[in-house]
Amino acid sequence: MRYEKGNFKTGACLLQNSKVIVVNKFSNVESRILSITELVRELDFDLNLLDNKQLALVQQLKQTNLQL
Repeated sequence: MRYEKGNFKTGACLLQNSKVIVVNKFSNVESRILSITELVRELDFDLNLLDNKQLALVQQLKQTNLQL
């Protein structure tokens, strides 16, 4: 995950064959949390790379419907 300044929306991209989430530093905290949560729910990634706490969080996020 990278935090950058600029005129863009937080999102995911492919950078040199690696999936990267880029978060806009100018976004407010609520927008950052919502964007990251949505991306975690949408993206497919290797769950074997996560520790138990990370895996539990991802599973919880995928089952939760967030609203701001």
